[in-house]
Amino acid sequence: MKKLYALAIAWVLLLSAKEALCSPVLISVELPTIESKKGWHQLGIPTYELIGNTAIAETEENLVGSLKQKGYSIEIIDRPPELTRYMILLNPEKFSAMKGKLIWQNDKTAIIQPLSKGHNLDPDFKHNIRPMNTKPLGERFWKSNTTKYVTLKSIPYDPFIQNLVDQVNADSITS
Repeated sequence: MKKLYALAIAWVLLLSAKEALCSPVLISVELPTIESKKGWHQLGIPTYELIGNTAIAETEENLVGSLKQKGYSIEIIDRPPELTRYMILLNPEKFSAMKGKLIWQNDKTAIIQPLSKGHNLDPDFKHNIRPMNTKPLGERFWKSNTTKYVTLKSIPYDPFIQNLVDQVNADSITS
């Protein structure tokens, strides 16, 4: 009977340890370059916000180590994530009176989990707070943030090309 009892306890401990390792976590990931953003997007990890160079994403806790081995600077910021409860604050120093759990913060932005759902905000600050995205960032977003644009100043003037452009006539195109 004692062996059966010990075996049952060991089984429960093993299952709870597995549950802890496979539980979802909210992470912040530093993506300082366009290449790092492209690489992160290719991993297919659900990413809900890109605040400056920091991605806010959700993954399984057991994957964090392998992501760090790939060179990503990752910090677990909440477990288990409650995406519908998070608020994004701009200029968080102005909201010191707002009660809630601070999840993540940089110089200009913070993510908090308010204590109450019906938090009352001063209407003057309504443009400085919003709910966090609950759907992962789409393909269009990643394309616009991982494309390097060439400024017009960096394209040298070429008289041959300008001559071709000058020969284009709007009437001939429409006819």
